[in-house]
Amino acid sequence: MFERPIATTGVPGIRAERRLRAVAAAILVGSVAALVVNTLPVFLTVIARIRGFDELETGLIAFVDMGGIAAGTMICALRPALVHRLGRSRLALLGLVVLLVGNVLACVVQPFSEFLLTRALAGVGAGMVEAVTYAVLAEGDGARDLALFNILQLATGWLGVPLLPPLARRFGVAGVFGAIACLALLAIPLCRLLSRPRSPEVPAGGALAGLQEKVSPLGWMAILATFLYFCSSGGLYAYLAFMGVAWGGAQSTVEADLSTILFATMMGGVVAALLGSRFGFRCPLYTGYAVQLTAIALLMTLQPVAHFLVLGSLFGFGWNIVSPYQFEAVTKIDGSSSAAMLVNAATLGGLAVGPAIAGYLATADFLRTNAFNLTAGVASLAMIVAALRLHDLKTKAAR
Repeated sequence: MFERPIATTGVPGIRAERRLRAVAAAILVGSVAALVVNTLPVFLTVIARIRGFDELETGLIAFVDMGGIAAGTMICALRPALVHRLGRSRLALLGLVVLLVGNVLACVVQPFSEFLLTRALAGVGAGMVEAVTYAVLAEGDGARDLALFNILQLATGWLGVPLLPPLARRFGVAGVFGAIACLALLAIPLCRLLSRPRSPEVPAGGALAGLQEKVSPLGWMAILATFLYFCSSGGLYAYLAFMGVAWGGAQSTVEADLSTILFATMMGGVVAALLGSRFGFRCPLYTGYAVQLTAIALLMTLQPVAHFLVLGSLFGFGWNIVSPYQFEAVTKIDGSSSAAMLVNAATLGGLAVGPAIAGYLATADFLRTNAFNLTAGVASLAMIVAALRLHDLKTKAAR
C-alpha cells in the first residue's frame, strides 16, 4: 500500500485512467472521513449546546475524535505488512464500517465516558480511511494532490457548517452523527476503485520490502514540526466560534462567519493547487506561515469582534497554503513512504492535542489559549526551517 508507483502491464492511457479514478475515490472517501475535522468549531458548539458540555469537556471530545483518527493512521503507518495483506480496498472498507458504527453508537449513548469511547471508535475508522487517502496522494504530485484533497474536504465542511445547527435542533445529536453515518455508508462503493493491480514483474516480497522503510531523524524532526503546526492551528480553529461569541458576536452571526472562513480556507487550497510545485515549495510555505501567525497574533491582542471574519479568513487562508507545501517539505526531507503517512498522523495528533490544551487554558478572553497557539506555530516554523537547512547541508556533503 505504501510503496511508490510500480510498473503495471497494459496501455499507458488505461494506467493513467486507473490512477485518476483511484485519486478521485481516495479524495472522496477521505473527505467523508474528515468531515468532523472540517466542521470542528460548529460541530463542537452544537454538541456542547445539546448535551450541556463545558469548554474542558468539549476539548476532550475534540481530543478523542482527532486522537482516534491519528491512532487509526498510526496503526496503518507502523504496521505496513498487515496493511499490505489487507489491501487498500478492504482497509478503506473496514475503516468506513468502523466510522459508521462509531457514529451510530454516538447517537444513543448518554454517559460522557461512553460518548467519548464512541468518538474514539469513529476516529479510528476515519484514520484508517485517511491512511488510504494519503497513501494514494503520496504517489503523485504531493502538493497538488493534497491541495485538491483539501479543497474538497473543506468544501464539504463549508456546506456542512450551516446544516449542522438545524439538524441538531430538529433531531438532536442523532441528526449530526446519523448524517455522518449515512455519508460513510454512501462512500462504501468507492472502495473498490482504490485497488491497484500488481505487476507480475515485481514479486510480493519485493513490494513488501518497500513498505519497511524507516523514517530518518530529520524526517522525524519535520513530522514533529507538522504536529506542532496543527496543535497551533487546531487550538485556534476548534475555539473560533467560542471566541467570536465571547467577544460579543451573536451566535448566528458567528456561525455564518465560520462558513465564510471555511470558504476562505478552501480558497487557500485552490491557490496551492494552481501554483503546484512550479515555484518550489519554500516560498509559499513560509508565506503561509507568516500569514497564519500574523492572524493568530492579531486575534490574541486585538480580540476584534468587528474584524473577526477578516482575521478568521486570513488564518484559514494561510492554513491551507501551508498544509500541502508542508507535506511536500516532509517528503523532500525524508522520501520514505512511512514518513508521508506519518504526516497525516502528526496532523490529526496535533488536531487532537491542540484543542485539548486550548480548552484547558481557556479564559473569558482566550488570551492564554491564543498565546499557546502562537507559541506552537512559531516553534513549528523554526523546526521545519532547521530540518530543511540540515537536509540541504547533508545533501551537499554527500555530493
